Amino acid sequence: IRVRVVPGVFAPTEPKQCRRCGHRPEDVVAAMGSALVHVHISDNDARRDCLPPGKGAVDYDSLFRLLASVGFDGPIVLELYRTNFERESELADAKRLLEDAVSRVKMP
Repeated sequence: IRVRVVPGVFAPTEPKQCRRCGHRPEDVVAAMGSALVHVHISDNDARRDCLPPGKGAVDYDSLFRLLASVGFDGPIVLELYRTNFERESELADAKRLLEDAVSRVKMP
C-alpha cells in the first residue's frame, strides 16, 4: 500500500472498508502511521461484515497493539448497521469487549 502522508493532513480508517477494498487493515494502519486520527470498528467473518465485536473473527488485541505501535490515541467508534444486531445488549457486550482489549493492550 502506498500512502503519502502530508504534514498537517490526518485521516480516519475503517478496517471493514480496508477488507472490502482488498487490503489488510494492518497494512493500512502501518502505512498511515501518525496520520491516523480516528478508527471505526466492527467485526466480520467469512460471510459477513459490520458485525458486533465478538461475533466474528477479528483479533482486537492484535489490532489495538498495532494502533498503539503507531502512537494512535484518537477515538474508536463502534460502527454497526441496525440490521447487524438484534438487541441493544449486544452493543453493551461489544463495548465491554473493546474496553477490555484496550485495557489489556495499554493504548496511549
